[in-house]
Amino acid sequence: MLTIGAALSVGLIGALFATSGGAQQQGPNGTLQVVALAKENRFSFVDNPPKQGMERPPSPGDVGVLRHKLRDTSGERVGSARVVFTTTGRDRAIVYGVFKVGGDLIAIEGIGDGPTPHTHAITGGTGAYNGAAGTLTVEGRRDRTIFSFSFSG
Repeated sequence: MLTIGAALSVGLIGALFATSGGAQQQGPNGTLQVVALAKENRFSFVDNPPKQGMERPPSPGDVGVLRHKLRDTSGERVGSARVVFTTTGRDRAIVYGVFKVGGDLIAIEGIGDGPTPHTHAITGGTGAYNGAAGTLTVEGRRDRTIFSFSFSG
């Protein structure tokens, strides 16, 4: 009797896995480009020990937080972003952030290492971006930062 119960349990678990895979939503495809104007950005810096101040390069463990107002390519406001940089060495940081576009979220992670462009991984999202994967390319210019999302479904 125990063997039949175990076989039924394995069968039910297998059926759950088989049906849950088909129920998953396909992630978005295509591209999205948004812009953050430099004059609208807000930056916060946490100088963790050893404290070096704003006049010297950050040391490992220091944290920077950027808050962006996002605009589409025609200049209309479409969302916001919060991006956190944790310094790991000179001109290097672990980067993670969340972009809110039209009420839905896109999550990213990557490495920041010197001047742009940088490419980061799209690690997920909500709503229209549920199941999102692909890459985000960040290009910094004097007056703006351009975020180009390339979704791979």
